[in-house]
Amino acid sequence: MALHVELKPFERFNLNGAEVANGPHRVRLQIESGARMLREKDIMLEQDATTPAKQLYFALQNAYLKDRWSERQAEIAGMLPSLTRYKSFSTSDVVARLSEGDLYRALRAVRQLIQAEEDGFLKTGS
Repeated sequence: MALHVELKPFERFNLNGAEVANGPHRVRLQIESGARMLREKDIMLEQDATTPAKQLYFALQNAYLKDRWSERQAEIAGMLPSLTRYKSFSTSDVVARLSEGDLYRALRAVRQLIQAEEDGFLKTGS
């Protein structure tokens, strides 16, 4: 199944570890082989990984973009218990995606957690 991506003018993204930038016009790409892609807006810098959820996202992002899941699997699994501080968030979706090896969807699930964290919707427990 092909990946369809529509890029805004000058939008940047990472494709299999390569930084790619669009030109001055909107463009639609069709990527026909397996590819690991993240848009610039979804890429987290290390200095921004300041909470357990963001640290998990950063580790997942690097494993995903650099195709290093097998090398980082134990480290990432070890980070999941830190999310139990959020009583109103279940890690089951993240765990299910990771067990399937679907790092992109695991990243999406953690992004939802980060958004809820930033919006103040998560209840924390001690």
